[in-house]
Amino acid sequence: MYTRTLLIVTALLAFAACMSLPYPELEEGVEGELQDIPCQWDHNLSHCMGTCYKGQYCVEVQPKTCQCANCAYDYNMNTCIGQCSHGMHCGFIMGASNTTCGCAGCSWTTSRRDQCQGDCQGAMMCQQLGFNTLCQCANEQCSYDYASQKCQGKCAVHSQGCKEYGPGHCGCA
Repeated sequence: MYTRTLLIVTALLAFAACMSLPYPELEEGVEGELQDIPCQWDHNLSHCMGTCYKGQYCVEVQPKTCQCANCAYDYNMNTCIGQCSHGMHCGFIMGASNTTCGCAGCSWTTSRRDQCQGDCQGAMMCQQLGFNTLCQCANEQCSYDYASQKCQGKCAVHSQGCKEYGPGHCGCA
């Protein structure tokens, strides 16, 4: 338990160190000379540091290559970092690459493609419905989620719940 807590704290500290500082002058609309540090690789700290425009983050887009981005894969943290517009999440939307990040309503949370995340409207939930498909908003009825490799969803009130009856086949008992 201690090791897991230490890993989580270390990851959070790395994330905080990697976050960029916004331009206060741009947020307040004040014109003048900007006193900032450009988004760049810090050899002493071994991660990206610097300021970016409001809503952007200084991320390591390739090993030791830093860039300001709204939503991008950060090699140092092995995750997607950024902000998206309301209702969208910065997550893995990869096809052939495990490092493609973008803004989506429903996407993978990790490059392992083992969990979907997202806000879906109405009676929908974020899940991966097929072996080679992306995460998507789908009906929240009982179904197999290929990302988590388990059955999930809702069943009738008097049901015993959503259960797997065979590889990839789910139903309400």
